[in-house]
Amino acid sequence: MAKRLLVSFFTENCCKCCLSSVFRLFDWFAVITLISPQTVHKYHTKHMKYRLSGIDLKHKQIVQQSLSNYDIQINGVLQHDRTRKVFNDYLKKNKLETVLAFYIDLSNFTSLLQHDSRYHAARKIVDTYLSGEAPTPIPISSEQRQKILRAFDKCSVMDCSRHLFDDLKEEVEIELEDKHLPKFLTTDSFLNHTSSMIKKDPHFLEALGTPRTPTDFMSERTVDNTDTETEVENDTEVIYNKKGFLYDFSDVNITDDDFERLFVDVVNRDMWKPVYTSDKRTVSVSKSEFYNGKKGLKKMFETGVVPYSVDEVFNAYVDAEYLQVVEKEISSQTQVDYVVSGKYAMSVVNMKYKLKFPMQNRDLSLILSTRRENNGAITFLRKSIVHSRIPKNKGFIRAFAAGGIIFEKVGEGLTRYSQSYYVDYGGWITSALFNKLMEYRDNAWHDALNYACLERRMRSLGRPTSSWSVVQTLEHNEREQNYKPNK
Repeated sequence: MAKRLLVSFFTENCCKCCLSSVFRLFDWFAVITLISPQTVHKYHTKHMKYRLSGIDLKHKQIVQQSLSNYDIQINGVLQHDRTRKVFNDYLKKNKLETVLAFYIDLSNFTSLLQHDSRYHAARKIVDTYLSGEAPTPIPISSEQRQKILRAFDKCSVMDCSRHLFDDLKEEVEIELEDKHLPKFLTTDSFLNHTSSMIKKDPHFLEALGTPRTPTDFMSERTVDNTDTETEVENDTEVIYNKKGFLYDFSDVNITDDDFERLFVDVVNRDMWKPVYTSDKRTVSVSKSEFYNGKKGLKKMFETGVVPYSVDEVFNAYVDAEYLQVVEKEISSQTQVDYVVSGKYAMSVVNMKYKLKFPMQNRDLSLILSTRRENNGAITFLRKSIVHSRIPKNKGFIRAFAAGGIIFEKVGEGLTRYSQSYYVDYGGWITSALFNKLMEYRDNAWHDALNYACLERRMRSLGRPTSSWSVVQTLEHNEREQNYKPNK
């Protein structure tokens, strides 16, 4: 033990220039004291490695302990310039830098608002990564390649959907997140970089991921044998208030009661406390709380007026092409089923949210349905359900939501939207924090809806061709009711 401590003392405290001399002395020392030369070499190699990389063994262990307290996410790594460069160097060393470049180009593409800008960006992506003559081709199946190329052939400077590469972007993100990121986080280059950054900014790791609080470990998560994190189920699949039952998420159905519940929320102003008012909109929270298990959350109510007809606003809101314009936090929405039950039809979707720190990514399993009211208004419902075709997604916390939005005419060319939602984001977000977030919503959603309506009108667009079948649920209901619009 004393001999090992002596070896450890020299390797921890000698400067780089004299380490080699010290270890030559240890080779001689080993002979006369019966220390194995292999033992000396083991300590020599292990400690010299971290000396030369700029991070000693003790500090490496401290950095690793700090990292264990965070869930590092690919978006955090890519959004931090210096860390992205270190990650890119790692990928380049392993001849994988094209994957990252491709993903960044796809992300930039989806952020573009104008069709002509998206078209030119899409052309560059196709020429660089996907065409037969691409200088840096991405390894994907020929079927998938041809599908994307056919879709691009239908695009033009006047019409280029931001969802053109959605499926491919999600695949690349999963590859980066699940395959390459975990290996990168164990490399000396990342540990050395992290050590350097923490010395400059003690909160550096918060820019890369989400802190794993004691609540995370004790009440929210469990870790299985493969070290894959999963979320603990909510206490119940039923939402209730002091007056009793409200929503049953195990019921894969929409009824008159669901529409009536939203209508009552909208007209019963006594249940709401206004928390924000501007010339564009008003935001309120419910005076009482609603419960999913033990967590009590307030409902959110929001209303405003936009200068477009009811159908123009509805079409803009459900148009797949404008989803990420109006609802910027939604990263993708996938339809898994379409169900008809009497006068109502329902689209079953899996909606994913990519949220910024300190919130982890969320997803929802939802049924969507619409109804045309007698006065020409349109009511759009969303309700969480438990569905066999929507298992929990790795890296996402399952959230629950119930509510909807009513679009109604309030003047010539004027539509008022009134939306009420119960939302449980799950995870470590406390009810107090969530309720406070509801109070600080700004005008961004209202402005985005207004922009989507304006652009669709300028493009002379009618009913959207892609809406995850939401438009079809409305058309089904109109047929069932023999609805005829007023001339």
